[in-house]
Amino acid sequence: MIQEIRHYTLFPGMRDPMIERFQAVNMPLFEKYSITVDQVWLHPSDENKFSFLMSFPSEEARADSWRRYHEDPLFLEGKEAQATIIENIEWHVLTSAPEFEASRI
Repeated sequence: MIQEIRHYTLFPGMRDPMIERFQAVNMPLFEKYSITVDQVWLHPSDENKFSFLMSFPSEEARADSWRRYHEDPLFLEGKEAQATIIENIEWHVLTSAPEFEASRI
């Protein structure tokens, strides 16, 4: 399994529009393209941060899901609106470290 964590820096005052867009646009597209959202976080000390963790069966599946997501007309229609909400996106692709299994920590 591959996981990806994304940290969004939002423009000031855009947390509520981000949450609305994430629920109305992103989540349905994630489901459509087999992107599993495992967790979403709001940062209590910084209302301009929004993070979420996703999982994919493989790196190939991840690449294919994101390619199809970014080609979807619904995503393309809202791309300009999204640019007024999200100032910066940082992401990291992660794999598990077997030597740190939960039972060993």
